[in-house]
Amino acid sequence: MKLTYILPLFIIFCVIWMWKIWRRHIDLFIIGLYLIPLVFFTFLFILPLSSLFLAAFFYGGKISMYWFTSIFTDTFFINFQPRTGYMFNVYGDTMYIWGLDYGVILNTIIVALMTTLFSSILGLVTAFILARYDFPGKNLFRILLYVPMLATPFVNAYVLGKLFHPTSGLINFIFYDLLHLFPYRIDLNGLVGISLAQILSYFPIVYLNVQASLINIDPSLEEQAENLGAKGFSLFRRITFPLALPGLTAGMIITFIFSMEDLSAPIGFIGYSGNPLAKKVMSYYIFQSFSEAMRGVITPETAALSLILLSFSIFGFIMIKRYVSLKTYASISRGGRWNPRVKRIYGLRLFVVYVFLISIAIFASLPQIGTILLAITDWIISGILP
Repeated sequence: MKLTYILPLFIIFCVIWMWKIWRRHIDLFIIGLYLIPLVFFTFLFILPLSSLFLAAFFYGGKISMYWFTSIFTDTFFINFQPRTGYMFNVYGDTMYIWGLDYGVILNTIIVALMTTLFSSILGLVTAFILARYDFPGKNLFRILLYVPMLATPFVNAYVLGKLFHPTSGLINFIFYDLLHLFPYRIDLNGLVGISLAQILSYFPIVYLNVQASLINIDPSLEEQAENLGAKGFSLFRRITFPLALPGLTAGMIITFIFSMEDLSAPIGFIGYSGNPLAKKVMSYYIFQSFSEAMRGVITPETAALSLILLSFSIFGFIMIKRYVSLKTYASISRGGRWNPRVKRIYGLRLFVVYVFLISIAIFASLPQIGTILLAITDWIISGILP
């Protein structure tokens, strides 16, 4: 028998023999659990990312940082002296709040930071109120705060822009024309509009994470602090807030990454008004480059910008995670039973809580309400109301 026949038969025999040995020691189900996500991760993440690396780090047939250098030295991407934009500029009876153009990269970072900051504040306050106070309608507000998470991509931002239209927007009609609470009509658009749309969509993420941390705090820790004289804001600042920080940090990380990579809000405001500032963020610039690419080929500059966006998201995650890892936290004590610290409120405190929660619930739900109205009425072409 020729060697060409013997060698394949020998290889097949070895494979079968090794398979019989491995089968005794390896669980096929466990192997499948590892292989399935590995295959998906490889084909849907590693290979596309590898193509971006090859396009971004090669110039003239050699490994180079040329495309990254050209991006960071181009004022279109980074400009510390804004040339365009409106920030509280008043023309006639209208105040324009669009944001300032610091270049595509800086605009994206600023929007992400502002979104993370205000989402964290709203999420922390609402979580503290609903976790530590008891009042009528508490469970209803818990449900209503889930509504902003029912996002309809692109449409939410479009609805928000329509609500703030200077002449035909419902917000300006109520607070400027009807109640005369605004000194000017408000044209909220561009980068500020993107940030507002993201805040309304993402603050429930922070709220849920902080609420989970507050519920898991061992009440004895706060009781011991009260016995030592801490109370009110001092108790919150020294004990409660540090113990809730892991949940707050988790919400901040998710919000920052989602904001950096969000595409629906820019496209929504572009579809509503064609605002030029809404186009000056990294996610939309990359999307536009992909949509304009011929035969599926993207430019090396777009590949480099995509890697920069990914790097910023990873850097933000690592920095916040590292900050939290430097501290130690205590939550639920092991063993025993405990009652959560919930305080019944009345009078002025109850009134303030209702005003805050009702305002947040209504305003945060406006994009969802507007989406329904767009679907069943002619509001898209009508004036203030459907």
